[in-house]
Amino acid sequence: IQDIRNVLSRRFPVNIYLFPATVQGDAAPSQIIKGIQYFNEEFPVDLLIIGRGGGSQEDLFCFNDEELARTIFTSQIPVISAVGHEIDFTISDFVADMRAPTPSAAAELAVPDRQDIQGQIKGYLNRMKYATQEYFFSRKMELQEMESTINAHHPQKILENMHSRLNSAVLKMNYNVNTKVVSARNELDLLSIELRELSPQAALKRGYSFIVKERKLLHSIQNVKKGDELEVVLSDGKLKTEVKEIEK
Repeated sequence: IQDIRNVLSRRFPVNIYLFPATVQGDAAPSQIIKGIQYFNEEFPVDLLIIGRGGGSQEDLFCFNDEELARTIFTSQIPVISAVGHEIDFTISDFVADMRAPTPSAAAELAVPDRQDIQGQIKGYLNRMKYATQEYFFSRKMELQEMESTINAHHPQKILENMHSRLNSAVLKMNYNVNTKVVSARNELDLLSIELRELSPQAALKRGYSFIVKERKLLHSIQNVKKGDELEVVLSDGKLKTEVKEIEK
């Protein structure tokens, strides 16, 4: 009995109820039968252990009783038979729900190891924690997606998008206008340079001169006769001259 108590206390403490009965001799079967009937009919429990320590075959012979075997077999409460040592076998072992080689082994079979249960509970808690976190994370992502959808169709958001597109269009238009203005200005500068190169003043600076008669530009000697007074225009001034001779 003490071995069973020690194992149960170490593995998984539970309430233990004893029914006094002899476990050898002629009176043993009837007393054990009364104990089985008591727990089945008057004081229900979760499990019955019928056991005793080792002994000779004569000491264990009471567990071969036919009436005891039938009572064990018909018990509504599960029965573990733990009679003698591992090498000892009785009829009670074969009709019980489970056989244990020793009473200590019966106690180990009767209850789980609380450390194993604690490990399982810890595993369940971790799984539950992970599942809960995963669930709330998924719901959070759904809410954020819904919020983004709502915000995207909010009038204020629509106005902001339109304002942003308008600003982009204005910036693009300003860029295009500025680009065209710069291009036109460059083209105008080139035309101005060409125009200056073609101007009379530019020709004068290159060493050419103009001859003016009576405030009109002279183009041919046919418009000149001997003795005419002419005006020669240079880049830095004018010359007054008289025609002395005409050559063709």
